[in-house]
Amino acid sequence: MDYDFLSINLPYGFQKTSKNEWAPFNRQHLPLGSFSFALNGKEWACMIYKGLTDAFIDEIAFSIKHDESGGIIKFYLYSDESDLQLSVKAYNDYFNKLKLLGKLKLIIGK
Repeated sequence: MDYDFLSINLPYGFQKTSKNEWAPFNRQHLPLGSFSFALNGKEWACMIYKGLTDAFIDEIAFSIKHDESGGIIKFYLYSDESDLQLSVKAYNDYFNKLKLLGKLKLIIGK
């Protein structure tokens, strides 16, 4: 399988941890970031994003997964079918989401 820079090095989505922190992952569902902790037998980056509220997630998410009580536990920034390198619209939509995420303050979780 061929991989490209975007699918390895940029976020595809975020998974909520048991500590209510967000762990970004790439297109292959591998963790991003340099700080880590164990979750479901995998190492994940542990980050607290100030302002990453449900309303903010609703604004930027392509797809959202909820737990049984309705809380957001995972969200994706773009579709599996999207080829960001072939679609100018998909590429621009994605990078506009990254611009919004880039404005959030980040605290590295413990």
